[in-house]
Amino acid sequence: MARDSSAVVVDGVRRRRGAAESPGSHDHSGTVSPQGATAPAGLARDGVGQCSAGSPAGCSAPLPDRPPVAALRGAVLFLSFLVVLLLCALWRTHVRLNELTPPTAVDGPTTDHSLQTHPAAKTLVPTAGEREPVAVTVATTVDFSITIYAHNRPRLLAALLGDVGREAAAAGVTVAVNILDDASLGCTFPPTDDNVFDTWDADAEATAATAGRPRPAAAAFSPGEGFAGDPYLFLVASGDHADAAAELRQPCASSLRYAPIFHTVRSRPKWRLFTTRYRHGRRRYWHLVATAHRLLRPPSTPAARLYLFLPDDDRLATGFFTKAAASWASIPSTRKMTLLLHIEASREAVPVWTGVKPSPVAATDGAIVEVGWVESGNFLAPPRFLDVLRWSFPRVDPQRWVANPPISSGVGATLSELLHRSRWRMYRTHGSLLAHVSPGVSQMNGALRTAGDATHLSLRFADGEAAYNELLRGSPSVTASMASTYRREPALHAAVASLLPQVDALNIYLNDYDAVPRYLLGIPGLTVVWAGPLGDGSGAGDLGDRGKFFWAANLTTDFHFTVDDDIVYPPDYVATLVAFADAHEPPVAVGVHGIKILAEKLSPPGARRSAGYYGSREVFMGVDEVPEAVGVHILGTGTLAYRVASVGPLDAVADFPEPNMADVWFGVASQARRLPLVVVPHSKGWLREVPGTAAGSLYERFTARARADRLQTKAAVAAMPWVVYNATHIGNAKGRG
Repeated sequence: MARDSSAVVVDGVRRRRGAAESPGSHDHSGTVSPQGATAPAGLARDGVGQCSAGSPAGCSAPLPDRPPVAALRGAVLFLSFLVVLLLCALWRTHVRLNELTPPTAVDGPTTDHSLQTHPAAKTLVPTAGEREPVAVTVATTVDFSITIYAHNRPRLLAALLGDVGREAAAAGVTVAVNILDDASLGCTFPPTDDNVFDTWDADAEATAATAGRPRPAAAAFSPGEGFAGDPYLFLVASGDHADAAAELRQPCASSLRYAPIFHTVRSRPKWRLFTTRYRHGRRRYWHLVATAHRLLRPPSTPAARLYLFLPDDDRLATGFFTKAAASWASIPSTRKMTLLLHIEASREAVPVWTGVKPSPVAATDGAIVEVGWVESGNFLAPPRFLDVLRWSFPRVDPQRWVANPPISSGVGATLSELLHRSRWRMYRTHGSLLAHVSPGVSQMNGALRTAGDATHLSLRFADGEAAYNELLRGSPSVTASMASTYRREPALHAAVASLLPQVDALNIYLNDYDAVPRYLLGIPGLTVVWAGPLGDGSGAGDLGDRGKFFWAANLTTDFHFTVDDDIVYPPDYVATLVAFADAHEPPVAVGVHGIKILAEKLSPPGARRSAGYYGSREVFMGVDEVPEAVGVHILGTGTLAYRVASVGPLDAVADFPEPNMADVWFGVASQARRLPLVVVPHSKGWLREVPGTAAGSLYERFTARARADRLQTKAAVAAMPWVVYNATHIGNAKGRG
């Protein structure tokens, strides 16, 4: 039925317009209409000369239709929707403000932070109550992605990689590992005519990294150079067969030093070793970090739930991955961005870079501390960390080092300030899940570190103080020194190859060489002095075998090994001697070849003739079996090891007056210092002499002369009485047998 548009509803009764109208009618209210009519009580004018809904009496103007009920309902629903939106906005503002308050004001739910592992996928599954990080745009394929920044410390790097493999297996987690060697592999590459670090466009680089495109700077290099569109980076070894074609084909000078690392990496899927085109050091460290972040962009590296950034001189606590994941999950803030896993005395209780004072997080009972800063390493972060940095890193202005040349890299400061300005929150654990095992030696900030500086030691290591001290003693810096004659050049090559993976630095004194052998060139950590009449003037002339002590007056290393150019040293040689030495109370020197002086033969009573030095010895040969530790008077300096602090400085001329009798002179110096000398137990053949080197050796050349025995006998007699000083055994090391 058609609706009657001329009717109105008054007091619930539908009436036609004008049916009840009475011109001139009055209401008690006294309200007068514009037409002279008085509106009845309860009726208000609508402002356009019409009456609102109410009694028709006294309303002379025509009344409009009341809005339909459906329209009113729609208006109410629309207003309700607006109210809901307003309430949601207010709630989001409240939550944001709550996140910006100090951590003591943040309350979080009680959560079981234990690490759970999905049995099929082998990926971390969040426990009840854990808040997932936001802005994760790719599927997780590994639990942890680990970036290790490395330079010239293959021994320490090997120990760290061993920890990673062991702890990942123990926790049942999957890991991807990228090792970035900062040009210490000694590789050489074609030049570019672009000063690439100073033409760096940070925004363009970040845009390309985020989009997964090749670096804009690649245009300055030959097409196809580098790894995955990055001409600064080259893949050296990978545990994935699919990467074989991308591995660097050319040999690098330090390949021998890194041979154990190659083997480890190639045995582990998703582990890779890279080297860089140029050395970054501290003043270009920002570029190395940008390179690392770009490399993490999937699919170049598998996506991960958490990302770890470590230096090569860290060691992991027992249960590291479980503890690290649980520590991260325990932080109630949804604005958490980084978690430092290491703390040292120099930065424990002070604001760093951002002015934020360290403050324990109440919800974690002090196990987590909000600090407002983060280092360039030793921390973990969620995927959104890389999203925020756009898979790159800002350039640090080189003007930073103009006024203060020794200042550090600026990466930690830049990163901390960037995150702090964006109101992201940075934390650290109360104790250390990482142990820093070379606190007195910095590859990047050497001028700012001194040996024995306790401010850089790890505090409250999770495995305990005793375990940390054991790691420190088991991770000493080691320098080896040798002297060589030109007739040994092929043997020298073998000796060097056997030692390079085991030491941090190798010194070689070339006595009479026509030129420096090519295989000694360009190796970081290897120092060559070309002495003798054809040398470059860098040495002190032909010193003979005492050339191995050319550096002994100014050593800053923990251990000094003196070695020979005609011995192939076993892979565990350095580790065995270090462990054996540290199993004794210092001071002590140890070796594999030793001599006891027989006083009754060297200087017999009465008128009996001396048997001379060579006839007055009991020899414990380095190439033969020595079943038990033996205290001796003299150690062969081709197999000698000592802590520098125990022996002190030695001068290659003043302490070794005659050449080619270094063993005797070191024995004389040890008698003056009351230094215990001990032969390490070992099996036959553990040390191996290079065949064909006896003739023409320093030893043979000297002992063939008639005066050799007289000189050594004279020195030995002058040092009498010879005493075997006992070394106090304090450990379990038993040598090599």
